[in-house]
Amino acid sequence: MFRQGDVSALPRPALLFPSTATITSRAARPKDALLPLSRAERLATFGVLFLGVLLVQSWMGALQVERGLYSDDAAHFMNGLLIRDYLTHALGSDPMRFAEQYYLHYPKIAPLMWPPLFHVLFGFSLLAGFGAAPTALCLVGLGAAWTAYRLHFIVRELAGSALAFAAAALFVTTPLVMTMSSVVMLDVMIAALSIEAAYWLARFVASQSWRHAAAFGVFAAAACLTKGNGVAVVLIPLLLMAILGRFDLLRRPGLYIAAAIVLVVAVPILAISASFDAGIGDFGPVTGAEVLTRTIFYGEHLWKNVGVALLGLAIIGGAVVVARARRRPANAIPLAEALLALVAAAVLFHLLNPHQATAARYLTMAFAPIIAMAAAGVVELRSVSIGQNRLVATVMIALVVLVSAAGRQVTPLAPLGYRTVVAQLAAAHELAGQRVLVISDEIGEGAAVTEAAVFGLTPTPTIIRGSKFLAHGNWTGDDCLVYDSSAALMKDLEDLHVAYVLLDRSAASRRLIYFGQVATLTDAGLGRLERIKIDSTGSTSGPSRPLELYRVTHSSPGAAKSLRIGLGYTLGRTLEQ
Repeated sequence: MFRQGDVSALPRPALLFPSTATITSRAARPKDALLPLSRAERLATFGVLFLGVLLVQSWMGALQVERGLYSDDAAHFMNGLLIRDYLTHALGSDPMRFAEQYYLHYPKIAPLMWPPLFHVLFGFSLLAGFGAAPTALCLVGLGAAWTAYRLHFIVRELAGSALAFAAAALFVTTPLVMTMSSVVMLDVMIAALSIEAAYWLARFVASQSWRHAAAFGVFAAAACLTKGNGVAVVLIPLLLMAILGRFDLLRRPGLYIAAAIVLVVAVPILAISASFDAGIGDFGPVTGAEVLTRTIFYGEHLWKNVGVALLGLAIIGGAVVVARARRRPANAIPLAEALLALVAAAVLFHLLNPHQATAARYLTMAFAPIIAMAAAGVVELRSVSIGQNRLVATVMIALVVLVSAAGRQVTPLAPLGYRTVVAQLAAAHELAGQRVLVISDEIGEGAAVTEAAVFGLTPTPTIIRGSKFLAHGNWTGDDCLVYDSSAALMKDLEDLHVAYVLLDRSAASRRLIYFGQVATLTDAGLGRLERIKIDSTGSTSGPSRPLELYRVTHSSPGAAKSLRIGLGYTLGRTLEQ
């Protein structure tokens, strides 16, 4: 059975490494109670977990691949670069105007499409002068390590050191966590902020301290300011009260302090982000059929990532937590119940919210608390064993979990090939100040933009995304063609003084409605495009996109034609360079 902490001597709040002491005197401590970790031990634990995440990133090849392997990866990365470049080159000027011109050169930014907390943190971190990709991955890695540390801390309090380290290890080696820790995505940051918010809420329930309530409000607001699904955190208090049967907490001022923090700090910016999302058609009605579809989708991905053994143990643990929740002492810290409420909040939010997109990564915030519930299941199964049978039960459970965990599959990240091409152009002094048309899907476009941006060249190159230049109609730009023939396209490329065309011949790119127009230019042998050999010497091994680089051999006399990019679906106007 999970231990219950006495709040009579709760330590003062510390945001990352609070004391684990819950009983003041060693003499008063039960024989099976754990001694609190010293500050050095807490720092060492966090350091070991962070090192583990860095090793995961290394094994995944995080630094050897382009940014953009996920649809939002490149945008999160470029939003941080946008903030850094504004601070270093244009501070005091109109930020909107700066962002528009920045987009024309590096068309993968989306300021305020997501709440900006991570992007601002990333942008300011870049002022230290370290490389953009290592800095971004370090921040994401810190988020993963923070989640693992808090999970370790809670499970140690409730089930002992051995299960605590096992839980942390299982979290950082969950396939989706390994992937999300190795790209510039925000899901592990939401996992960190949500488990931290749940922890401080549990502390508040036991202590009634406004400081603990304020800490919950700060982390809830931070989750909301990081990504839209961070809003799920605000559901935790009601769900926790339902589990505990403690609706008397609604009469406590602490919850309203927390609510005020979220309302004042997070809601205005959330409203702006929601308006951008609505502008591109990301919201819609949620039907019963949609909920069923989402249930099957998320259930399958939970099964694949957590494993059947852990899920089974988590169901047992969750049932035990619910069964005993209302019999616990009023002053006990409801850590297990708070994590169960977090799981419920994550699931309910993603099943019922009107955002139409579904992605397995959205439930990353639920993995750590599910693993904690599995630890509760282990404790319960051990508790019903007697004498030597308890040791046998422990060994059997460990073997089942290990076999289940070993069956999870994760594939290292593979470079796409854009880094090689962009580096080749930069080394030949053929990138700075040039216009380069990229024909690829969203993933390839993002990789090309980010690889060009990290060089920080002057004059700034202009990367032209085919989806924004060759088609128009909606957010993805795939409704109808802009040019009625390949010849008209070739004429405009020459008028615009486009220097290079980078063509991706992968299956994803071939599905684009304008792929045939561009392929006709490259395949017809009209003498207007010259294929350039891509030098792959020294490039990272592994599969890559079948990329082809072409130089536009002719340009129209005089100044280059202005480049116009229509963004009617977001800004309501066309940008021009």
